[in-house]
Amino acid sequence: GWRRLALDLGLAIAPLRLVTELGQSPKIEPDPLLVTVVGEAVFGAGDRRQADAAVALAKGADADLMTVAFAPDAPRSILRAHPHVDLTEAATADAVRAFCARAAEIAA
Repeated sequence: GWRRLALDLGLAIAPLRLVTELGQSPKIEPDPLLVTVVGEAVFGAGDRRQADAAVALAKGADADLMTVAFAPDAPRSILRAHPHVDLTEAATADAVRAFCARAAEIAA
């Protein structure tokens, strides 16, 4: 999974604590710091090292779109990752649109 890949890439990971309530999806506690990768663009990173770790994990997974959850008490330690990005932030949505447009041009 993502955590094994992070370790293989030499990235730090943190223990993952999921809390489940009846009828709800599992939730990471405490709330993680979420960093979104869109191609080479990074959104939400606290610093360059955190951004670099998120990009390294995305590249290692051969993923152009990825959200990486970092531990709030160890902001360079990865909790988990997934290939879904939050499009509610305008800058992220714009980056995804531009990325997809470039990919479509290349494929044409």
